[in-house]
Amino acid sequence: MEAGVQLYGSDTYKNDFGLYTTYAGPVYVHAPGQCINWWGHIDTEFKEKDKDHCG
Repeated sequence: MEAGVQLYGSDTYKNDFGLYTTYAGPVYVHAPGQCINWWGHIDTEFKEKDKDHCG
């Protein structure tokens, strides 16, 4: 399982990855007034969103 977040347009990211049974994270990146990319996966299911939560 993994949870990750990245400052949009940057190589700066944080993630938490492990053999968890309930949840991964929390993970944070300081991004006032900017957009982030986020992602997560459980087993083979992967979801991501780029340029999200802007402002």
